[in-house]
Amino acid sequence: MTVLNEIYVIHNGTAQTGLYSSIQAAIDAAQTGDTVFVGKGTYNENVALKNGVNVKGQSQAGVVLNGTLSTPDSFDNVTVRNLTVNNGGMLLDMTGTS
Repeated sequence: MTVLNEIYVIHNGTAQTGLYSSIQAAIDAAQTGDTVFVGKGTYNENVALKNGVNVKGQSQAGVVLNGTLSTPDSFDNVTVRNLTVNNGGMLLDMTGTS
């Protein structure tokens, strides 16, 4: 299934009703422990991550963020996966590490 430009929040394993117009809007609405799901598409925005809120793209090649991905000063309990960040010609691959 291909979901284009669809952004929603998953709370306690259940997709919440309502779609968001930007990744940042979904992150802002999410609570600790939630996951923001980002459907395939290109997103032109700067995103500030939030402690305890995970971000999951539908696929690394299919979800492209043209902008910055920043973290709070105290950054903990967050997973970002399956998306590519392009920032001024620099490619930042958010590949998980242990």
